[in-house]
Amino acid sequence: MKRKKVTIRDIAKIAHVSISTVSRVSNGTGRISKETREEIFRIMKENNYQPKSEISPSANNPNNESGLYKQCIGIIVQSITSEFLTSLAGSICENLEEDGYSPLLCDLNNHPEREPAKLNAFYSAGVSGVIIISSRNKHTVSIVRTDIPTIFIDQLIKSSYDVNIYSVCSDHLIGGKLAAEELIKKGCRRPLIFNNRDILPKENERITGFIQQFQEHNLVIDEDLCINMFSHLSNAIEAKNLVTYIKTKGISFDSIYATNDWRAYGAILALRELDIRIPEDVCVIGYDGLYIAQNFDIPITTVAQDIKALSSQTCRMLKQLIAHKPVSKHQIVIPTHLIQGKTT
Repeated sequence: MKRKKVTIRDIAKIAHVSISTVSRVSNGTGRISKETREEIFRIMKENNYQPKSEISPSANNPNNESGLYKQCIGIIVQSITSEFLTSLAGSICENLEEDGYSPLLCDLNNHPEREPAKLNAFYSAGVSGVIIISSRNKHTVSIVRTDIPTIFIDQLIKSSYDVNIYSVCSDHLIGGKLAAEELIKKGCRRPLIFNNRDILPKENERITGFIQQFQEHNLVIDEDLCINMFSHLSNAIEAKNLVTYIKTKGISFDSIYATNDWRAYGAILALRELDIRIPEDVCVIGYDGLYIAQNFDIPITTVAQDIKALSSQTCRMLKQLIAHKPVSKHQIVIPTHLIQGKTT
């Protein structure tokens, strides 16, 4: 029986580290402790894992028939501290490796101004393609090259841009509507909304869909209950502090819509400290469908994104573009769905 090929996900699991950490060790990038680096290399050797992280012109040479080099794919992610982005990047890396590509991961560490330079660096290196996860720099689109397949993921690129721009994104507008409908069914009329101060297009759609659904029921949302978080603290800590502060001000609300699950988690911690019952007194709904939502001691109702579908559709499109095959759509939208917990 043919032995199953060891993937980057397998190495990460054995080493008890993230996939991005394994990628950075393979590529010789990032700040990794000597002990961690040596341990990962040891595990790679024991499992006969051979990452091909070197970028060579022959990797993209159609006349290279020796097969000595895998094609390299650049992946730009905003921050590996985000559970959703890390899970998505990990799934993409695994899919790419299974198809014979070598993923090269670049963590912007929440510095979107670096994004165009990193993209150009990948282009200059001669990668076969680039995947940009959750872009936060509006100038990046303008430098996308048409000769190297580039796909934006977790962001819907508006049709006013060049037709050669490709993207895969969750349906956040419907996601917002699903969250609103769940709260409306439970009798909620004064939702407290937590969003990011630096509103990204995807988060804006989550709010837009939510508000639209309330309007369809002839319900008006109090604008004073729409809170843009500063994000200088962790999502959970900031949400917890905000709920505590709002309650001390005597502001009434019967539900909380948090645009990610960690904000929902932080809100629940605050409500518990204030002896407010969930969901009897206040309903809470999150977004993304992360591990914390389903494994907290009280499962959090959340709107889930389909990470596997986002990853597989992106990699499928990228392979078609690399092979110069036509793609049916420049923009692929993946459905979101509600996961019923015990907080609504």
